[in-house]
Amino acid sequence: FTHEQSIIVMRNALHVPYMDNNPIPPFIMREAGINVRDVPKFQCDDHSLEDHALFMADKTIIPLSLIGVFSYFPTSRPTEADLKSIESIFTITPENWNPHPDM
Repeated sequence: FTHEQSIIVMRNALHVPYMDNNPIPPFIMREAGINVRDVPKFQCDDHSLEDHALFMADKTIIPLSLIGVFSYFPTSRPTEADLKSIESIFTITPENWNPHPDM
């Protein structure tokens, strides 16, 4: 892993001010084309770097950690300097997303 920073934009996100983490449902990430490998490494028979991670379309890999039974990755609000200097920007949800599409 390179430990490079990325900016992830999620429209209509659930924001709970007193929470330290930002919950993102895996199905939302999958709808955005992210390969979500959410099985914790300790539950894999022969785990590797490719387990318990998010794989973005440009081959960026975001490793996941666990808090209890919840998978997460560290996040922070970007500063003005971050917004000007970080090149990797991912949009998790489309501008117009219908959570109840016709089947």
